[in-house]
Amino acid sequence: MSCRPALWRAADMFTIVVRADLLKSFLEAALITGLSIPLNFQPDKIICDTVDTANTMLYSGVLIPESIEIDKPEVVMLEIGRASDVLTKAGITKTTLVTLTRVDGGIQLSINKVKYIIRQSVNPIRKMGTLKFAHPLSFNVETNGYAGGISALAAQTSKDDMKKAVSLTFKDNQLILQDDVDDPVTVTWEQDEISIIQQDTTDMQHCVISLEYLKESSSVLKIFDTLTLNMKTDSPFIIKGESEKIKLGFIIAPRIESKS
Repeated sequence: MSCRPALWRAADMFTIVVRADLLKSFLEAALITGLSIPLNFQPDKIICDTVDTANTMLYSGVLIPESIEIDKPEVVMLEIGRASDVLTKAGITKTTLVTLTRVDGGIQLSINKVKYIIRQSVNPIRKMGTLKFAHPLSFNVETNGYAGGISALAAQTSKDDMKKAVSLTFKDNQLILQDDVDDPVTVTWEQDEISIIQQDTTDMQHCVISLEYLKESSSVLKIFDTLTLNMKTDSPFIIKGESEKIKLGFIIAPRIESKS
């Protein structure tokens, strides 16, 4: 029995060259919300806005290519489950470039002599409305410290209990992160470790989020030096990072509950 490689015909709609490490981060962030995600290919950028099936976490990303040739904008629903692994095993660095070409059935990824088809999904594209939040508080924190605090909480938690509640409280210009257990781990950022962007009120802001969502989002945002957090009591928690070539952000629904 002979094995023939699949032949994919170019759709001649676009060819995009992008940094492989940034594409990997872009896709890994999207994977948190699901294996099939919509990529919006525009003349100057790639956009992804998608939400998980439980409607509890929204991901929004923007990736700026090194070059792009496109006939017309297009949104493609793609199965990205293996794409991140392919990029990793292709031996990428910060200077490695990857070419994305539209083909029948998906997007062809070409990198270091490796070609891989990110298949087009049969799932329908979920249309997202415009989401606007009027959060009274916005501030920056250093990424390593924030991610380290999340990791400290996760280290005390079993894999089966990652959905437990974690409290984020901003009070008296301090950010306090604490797991909701009888013997809590507490992480505190003092005033000189926080850069306030906007503070419309001096009232305490408090929200409760699943540790799983905080850990997953912080893990893919480590590529940024600083993170921007937006808070409002019992409202969605917004966390995002931004650099010249890439923007990643999450809107995480709060858990409104009382201690048992």
